[in-house]
This record gives sequence, structure tokens and C-alpha cells, in this order.
Amino acid sequence: MKSSPIIWISFSLIALILFVLGIGMGSANIDFSDALSSLFSSESTKTSYIIQEIRLPRTIAALLGGASLAVAGLLMQTLFANVLAGPYILGISSGASLAVAIVMMAGGLVGSFFIPFAAMLGSMAFALLILLAARWVRQKVYLLIIGVMLASFGSAFVGIIEYFGEANQLKSFVLWSMGDFGGLTADDLDVFLTLSLLSLASTFFLIVPLNAMLLGDEGLQRAGINPKNSRFAILIVAAVLTGVITAYCGPIAFIGLAVPNIVRFVVKSPSHHILIPLVILCGACVGMFCDLLSRLPGQEITLPVNVISSLIGAPIVVLILLRRQSQSIS
Repeated sequence: MKSSPIIWISFSLIALILFVLGIGMGSANIDFSDALSSLFSSESTKTSYIIQEIRLPRTIAALLGGASLAVAGLLMQTLFANVLAGPYILGISSGASLAVAIVMMAGGLVGSFFIPFAAMLGSMAFALLILLAARWVRQKVYLLIIGVMLASFGSAFVGIIEYFGEANQLKSFVLWSMGDFGGLTADDLDVFLTLSLLSLASTFFLIVPLNAMLLGDEGLQRAGINPKNSRFAILIVAAVLTGVITAYCGPIAFIGLAVPNIVRFVVKSPSHHILIPLVILCGACVGMFCDLLSRLPGQEITLPVNVISSLIGAPIVVLILLRRQSQSIS
């Protein structure tokens, strides 16, 4: 089933508009024309500093953060054959949070290279634990429950570390755990772009096994694809996508769960040839939209992104599930 060009054009235009708004909006009152011209300015002015060093990295973080988390959610929903699967619910984000909590509470490492490295390592470790469980658990529903319990386990350990942490360390971790696209600096941009874009690009190599997986392990075997290798590759890519974003922006809920369901509702197609690029576009839009809303309450203070993403994502998921339930009954 092909998707309408109107859908692609609409998502692309929305993404472009939100990107421009992300560059133009902020606590400093700067005209949109000046903001856009400062993007390419080599002059060292206050306006160019605000645009190039603060707003541009933040908007890129929101764009790629939303896209990466959304694709990670799509991969996990296909892997577990469950629309409620996602990196936040299944514990991959909790693994990253646990690793960052350990590093932060160790003292003197906040804001260093160790934070991104710890987040990616933690997310991949929890993903591997889910893979190990998959060796003994045949039913995907039970594997999903194990992932949820793993998330609770990680959150419990984070709570213990917080309880024994010092005040300054605890404050730093709590602020990080609330989620913030503004935490990315211009110095981090090259590494962040490289890791995010490579991770997103790798998902296109998974399209064939993802489509075959819709038919179960039999579909994979018929296509000549090893089911275990496919599951491993999908879970690792989802873990890296989640780990990179969590490292620089903190754990962000509901984008990975809500966006794939939104796209499926819009295009009515199971093919990942269509779903992956549209989920990337829609995820980028949702990420930038959440970031813009987080800036609105005040001139100097911004709300945590987690608050906004939960307020938007939770009702959307409930509405979609209610609609699916009503369709199945009728």
C-alpha cells in the first residue's frame, strides 16, 4: 500500500516550519529575519552566538531526538508485535538512566565524556538482557513483560543511588532525568550528529527483516533470514538510538510509543519502506513541537521536555487504542 504524497509533503512542511520556529523563538527577542541570517553569519555578535551556540544545537537535538526515539519505538513494536512496546517502557531508557546515575554519583564526572558513554553502555546492557531472556522465553508477550519488569528493576536501583547521593549530585541527576533538548552544546554537535545520523541510517538496512518479521519467525525463515540475528540487530540499533538521545537529552517518555502509532493511523500501511521514513519525519516534528511548548511558559524558565511529551503522548496513545478497540468490536 502506497502513502499519499500529501502526507509526505505535510510532514515535511510541518518539520520545516517547526525548525524555523525553533531557531526564531526564545527568551531573547530576535526578529526571525535576523535569526535566520545569523545562522550563516561569520560575525561574532550576540545574536549570532545565541542562534549558533544555543538555539541551533537545541533545535537539532529536538529534531534528531524525536526522530531517533520514534524509530526506536517502531523497531521495538515490530520486534515484540505489540503497539505498546517502546524504549522507555521496556527498560532501555532505564538502563541508560541507571548507568548515568552511577557515573554522576561517583562525583566529578558531570558533563564529561563519561555521561554519553555511560548512557549508551547502559541502554545496550539492558537490551542484551532482554535478548538473553528471549533465549528462554518463546512468547513475545512474556518478553514484553520481562522488559517492563527490567525497567522497574532499573528504576529501583536509581532510587537507591539517589537516596544515598549528595545534594549537588542528586540535583544534577534529577535535572538530567527530566529531559532537556537544551543540554546539547555546539561543541557536542559533531559527535551527536554523527552518532544520530549513522544510527538512523542503519535502520534502513533492517527494512527487509522488519517486513518479514510481521509474519513471525516463519516469515523470516522463508526470506532466508536468521531470526536470532535479526532480533539481535534490531534490538541493538534500538538501544543505540535510545542511548545516544538519552545521553545528551536525558530520558524522554512517550515519543517512542506514540509516534509509530500516529503514523500507522495516518498511512494504514504495515510496510517499513513507508513507516520508517514517515516515523522519522513525524518524530522530528513531535520532538521540535515538544521543545517549543517547553519554552512557552516563561521568558527565562522552560518546562522539562518529559512533562510536555507525556502530556501530549499519553492521551494520543489512549485515543488510538480506544479507536482500535472500537474497530475490533464493530
